[in-house]
Amino acid sequence: MWDNHLNFSVERRRLLRWIAIAGLLPISSGEGLPKPFTATFFQPWKEHVAQPNQQWVTLINRMRQFGCRRIILQWIGINKANDQWQIADATIKMLLDKCLDTGLSLQIGLPYDGDWWDMLQLNNDSKLMEAYLETTARYCTDYLARAAWPDHPAFCGWYIPYEIEQHSWSTTQRRELLIPWLGKISQACLMAYPERSPGVSTYLSVLSNSALLPDLWDQILADVALHPMIQDGVGISGLSNYVALAPLRGLLVDRGVEFDLILELFEQTSSRSGSEPFEARSATYGRLRSQLEIAESYGAKDIVAFAVDPWMVGNSPSAHKLQAAWRASY
Repeated sequence: MWDNHLNFSVERRRLLRWIAIAGLLPISSGEGLPKPFTATFFQPWKEHVAQPNQQWVTLINRMRQFGCRRIILQWIGINKANDQWQIADATIKMLLDKCLDTGLSLQIGLPYDGDWWDMLQLNNDSKLMEAYLETTARYCTDYLARAAWPDHPAFCGWYIPYEIEQHSWSTTQRRELLIPWLGKISQACLMAYPERSPGVSTYLSVLSNSALLPDLWDQILADVALHPMIQDGVGISGLSNYVALAPLRGLLVDRGVEFDLILELFEQTSSRSGSEPFEARSATYGRLRSQLEIAESYGAKDIVAFAVDPWMVGNSPSAHKLQAAWRASY
């Protein structure tokens, strides 16, 4: 029964033992509760821009109630042709003030360009890609130059809202564009807030050999100061994805690079082919507990949920079920 944390299925024990044998964690006895996550992403959309402050406050309070000490605001706005929006500075200031009042810190994501994935999928020439990357970097650096948030005591760093995976950056030509682009944004982040390297998410694309992901990060970290945040990919690929991620984890541990581990709180229900819109439901508590057991010995600086909203505080039956099981345990 995956929803009862006192009852471990044979299949779950077998999978955890397989992961343990792969060197990712000690073989668990299944006794005691693993440490919970301490941070969560929040992904704002256009409809959040106009919501009253009280709704923001309620959201922050919910995240705090689930044990979060840090919120990563995925981005402050999206730039896309004919549909550009950004959260007002007054709202960001209010969020920082509320986080301070409730013992939370806020990591702020830079402006995001909504054409990112469309551009990466094109078989475009290097000049077109170079121009696009220059534009996205300018969005970020212009915002960093005028943002006063590092002076706020609840501010805890920047987040670069572009996920890095190995498929889109598999060629030498692409990597020669990616690394200087990341370096430019990272340098601007550190000039504005030198206390912490900017965070950036990474995941293992199913479209390319997994051996290329640590190779990519080995090249990136040789030149760019970043705080990698590994998406565990369990929401799409299941717990076995931790085995596929082992080479990347090994690289970061061997290098002594601080990193976070992102636990996906959802289970994708739509096709993985990308031929239909993304659909998902909240994970079962049993699966989340397995993720937490692995995370406990993973070597990450922080364990981050993706995301408390909507997968634990949403209105779906699966979210209600996960929330109830979590509250009963923690």
